[in-house]
Amino acid sequence: MPTDRDEDARRKRAEARRARELAGEVIAARTPDVALHEGTSSETRIARTWELTRRLWLFAGRAIREVPRHELPGEVFDIRAERRRAPG
Repeated sequence: MPTDRDEDARRKRAEARRARELAGEVIAARTPDVALHEGTSSETRIARTWELTRRLWLFAGRAIREVPRHELPGEVFDIRAERRRAPG
């Protein structure tokens, strides 16, 4: 049977978990749309997107690994140089 100390520890863990979660709200049906990101900077929105993506990735059981830039797929090039080389 859980003791008061166990319940307090559980409550503190739950509060800490909720504090880490992204804020959300319940909106009634037929409520007019609101600007969800009004007043936030692009840096803040990118940080929130990264945090949500990271959490979902980990929740799916996937590992996050660091990949050196030179090992990333694709090619980086200067589009202005490519346009100069293109015919006509």
